[in-house]
Amino acid sequence: MCKKENVHQKLLDIIEKDFDGCEWFIIAANDLMNTLADIVSMAKDGTASFESLAGAIGKIGIGISTVEQCLNEVEECYNKTVNLLSDEKTAVK
Repeated sequence: MCKKENVHQKLLDIIEKDFDGCEWFIIAANDLMNTLADIVSMAKDGTASFESLAGAIGKIGIGISTVEQCLNEVEECYNKTVNLLSDEKTAVK
């Protein structure tokens, strides 16, 4: 296998291994945005009870934590790809 194909395979391996974390980030971020939109909607139409707002705010806290955890996985995937490409670029010099 030539060097270019080897790098390509390593990139594919990283993406295949770490892609789930990236997908979960998108899912978690969408869920958080939907919760925020629900709060705005409740506030605009005056249907928000204290209990529903408290529940939504609690859900936002959990959502933020989940998004942060998933973002860490996305960052790890990104760092692996950058490091691989950087190492390969250095090796070519």
